[in-house]
Amino acid sequence: MSHTAELRQQEWRFPASARLSSAPLSAHVDAAAGLSGNRRGSLMVEMVVAAVMLSTVAAILVPGIYAVHQQRQATRFDTLSLIELNNLSAVSRNMGVADHDTLKLSEWFTERYVDAKLEVEEVTVDAPLQALEFTIIRPAGDDRPDFRHSLVAWVATKEVPE
Repeated sequence: MSHTAELRQQEWRFPASARLSSAPLSAHVDAAAGLSGNRRGSLMVEMVVAAVMLSTVAAILVPGIYAVHQQRQATRFDTLSLIELNNLSAVSRNMGVADHDTLKLSEWFTERYVDAKLEVEEVTVDAPLQALEFTIIRPAGDDRPDFRHSLVAWVATKEVPE
């Protein structure tokens, strides 16, 4: 045979590492089954480890999520109380100083924040305008200080006709 014919035969041969073993297929299946048989109870251990890891992650995340929720509620109260104070100051400018005792929080605000209270105080200032300080107070609970928002409105004094 020529040298080129020998090279062609070698090209078409499979390398020894790619050849299948001569053992029957059942021997391969038995060997795989033997490996899983040595791992008895490992699934239970893996499940316990996974449960411990999940409970640790939950123990870390739940307080953080609760804190974010509390912060969002506080921010919402801040925004809504400032809007309510702005509305009260606009109403008091139209009513005058003498009628500030009749001011109260709106129904919408009191439905949302039942425990909120309104305080109106006159601030003494030597000026043609009278200053009224509006304060909305809401108890925070849990031994924390109350939420307080104040706004000072300048109101023209109404002259009482004689």
